[in-house]
Amino acid sequence: MPSNFGFSSKFLDNHNLKQKKYVEFAFDTIDIYKFYFTLSNNKTKNSLFLVGHNKRAGLTVKGGEFVNSSQILMSIRDDKSLTPQQRRFQIFKDLVEDMFYFKVIPNFERKSKPNQLPETDKGIYRYINLNNEIIYIGIGGIKSRFESDERKTWINEVKEIEYSVIDDKEEREKYENIYLKLFKNEHGTLPKYNKNLGKNYSE
Repeated sequence: MPSNFGFSSKFLDNHNLKQKKYVEFAFDTIDIYKFYFTLSNNKTKNSLFLVGHNKRAGLTVKGGEFVNSSQILMSIRDDKSLTPQQRRFQIFKDLVEDMFYFKVIPNFERKSKPNQLPETDKGIYRYINLNNEIIYIGIGGIKSRFESDERKTWINEVKEIEYSVIDDKEEREKYENIYLKLFKNEHGTLPKYNKNLGKNYSE
């Protein structure tokens, strides 16, 4: 799957950027799901050339190197279940840094076997069984929740744990809610053990 980034003509026109030749991406040092970028006419060591100046549809750039440097962006690129709409991100302006940025939602980009779970990481996670089915979506300590007594009767069904590290509790709850909704919308029911344990989402 290509690692192209596209900037809509509406965004470019609104910020008078249509004639810019280069874009440069950067990572946020605190929020791993936040990415900065600037558009300019100055070529630098890390800038990438924009194409499409003779078209009305906007500008695009081949961002393979940038995507490959982020486990999160690679997971979004490689997730074939995502629709084109889900690969579009709202752009914001950081007035302090004088840069644009976009945020992506955690995408369970990390994977672990049950005996290799991180000791202290907290976040949102989902359990995958031997049939590659999602049987539970939850939040909290990745290892401590897996080893909790309340799950001992069924935890041996889990083949793999997919997770995203999220330190903020409210953020974890928000994304858990999002993924439970998405699962129910797609399958008509909650994951097997969310349903059995009475774990639901907020409308």
